[in-house]
Amino acid sequence: MATGRVLSRVEILPTPAYRRDSRIELDQKETRVGIVEYLEVHMGRQKTVVPSLVGSLLLNFTVLTWAATFNITSIFDEFPDFSIFNQLLTDTRVAGEINRRQGVTVLAPSNEAMTDFRSANPALEGDRVANLLRYHVLLDFLTIQNLQRLDIANYTRVGTLFRTTGPANADDASVNLYNTPSNIFIGSSAVDSSQNSTVISTVFLQPSDVSVIMIDRTLQPVGFETPRGAANITGTLQDLGGYSIFVSLLTQTGVDVVFGGRQSGEGITIFVPTDEAFNKLPGQWFEAFELKEQKLLLEYHALTRYNSLDALWRYRDKQVPTVSSTVQEGPDAFNLLVTANKGLVTIHSSTPDKPVATLQSTLFDASPLVLYSIDEVLLPVELFGDVMAVPLTPPAPPPAPACAAAPAPAPSPAPPPPVKPKPKRPVPPAPPSPPIASSAGADSPLGSLPLALLLTAVLRFSLRL
Repeated sequence: MATGRVLSRVEILPTPAYRRDSRIELDQKETRVGIVEYLEVHMGRQKTVVPSLVGSLLLNFTVLTWAATFNITSIFDEFPDFSIFNQLLTDTRVAGEINRRQGVTVLAPSNEAMTDFRSANPALEGDRVANLLRYHVLLDFLTIQNLQRLDIANYTRVGTLFRTTGPANADDASVNLYNTPSNIFIGSSAVDSSQNSTVISTVFLQPSDVSVIMIDRTLQPVGFETPRGAANITGTLQDLGGYSIFVSLLTQTGVDVVFGGRQSGEGITIFVPTDEAFNKLPGQWFEAFELKEQKLLLEYHALTRYNSLDALWRYRDKQVPTVSSTVQEGPDAFNLLVTANKGLVTIHSSTPDKPVATLQSTLFDASPLVLYSIDEVLLPVELFGDVMAVPLTPPAPPPAPACAAAPAPAPSPAPPPPVKPKPKRPVPPAPPSPPIASSAGADSPLGSLPLALLLTAVLRFSLRL
């Protein structure tokens, strides 16, 4: 584990010479003359002015002018992307505390980051909000270039304005700075905290006075993240089994922190789709959304208050707001329709023609948290309507690669035309055999030959003629 060190202003900015604005110097000079004239007029014709009195007045004016070299509210007025943070600074009067200091760094979460935080902490108010804002003000003037020169091997600890309130000890009121080759991270004083913020960019810089740096999420002191005694939602679902996809998406998007933070006040009701419900949808559909939309989709599965099963049984086509409703502006945005009928509790998403989820069982019930198992993923029309449609029907499989067609069998060659046999030369009939003399007896040579041979010899003789 890396060992840290406490940041000293001398280490970061060895000799930051304060350069006052020329307009301020002019105002001081004119006011100094005005004070002297005022004293001369109101003290009669006396030309001798008590030096201590003039010196005291000038000293007080100089101090006031020094403290008014910047106004954090006016600075943020030029950057509407930080209007929520700016409004909270004003409402809690923390802005005045910042304006009275010199050499500070304000770590500013964007409106999107602040909206996520408020959604996760709906009951946060009063001193807790003010202390959270103070935790975003470092008591050292730092630029991104300064942060990039910090030790890479170790973290650096810096005090915050939260220290000045008294209740927090020095460590809990500090942040750790981590300079890595890829990013600069800022987290609570708990080493290796999983809730670190990433430095994004410089918003405003007035040398030696105030540096405003954008971060991607709110900073939370040690012990601030979740209410005491809050249940471990993801751990509970993992132990039950069958909900690993929902758990993975919660941790992947950070919505698990949002749900954990709502375990106070009116509580939270979470409808948990089974793994089988997610597997009904085509692969990679979730990745088609940006991170903000992914969060809205998951937060759409949670109601903004604790609802026991008895309470759900009394619902008849009741429109209920979800955690997404607290983030997205608009009437009835991201509402669910819950109804109980014929022994079933059903949850209708706002998307027409999409499956209706049925409550299957109670997974966990300990106010202010209750978890219910449902058999379908809830699909809000705000994400699946015409404007931001994401098709849920599996895409047609790509055509199979064209295989070389088997060559068609070559047609059999036509049989050659029959060859007409040449007409045979007619064989003239054999002339009648000459009569055989009866005198040819058995002793005659012809009389001793077989008849077939005799006929053949006669035929050959006839052909020669």
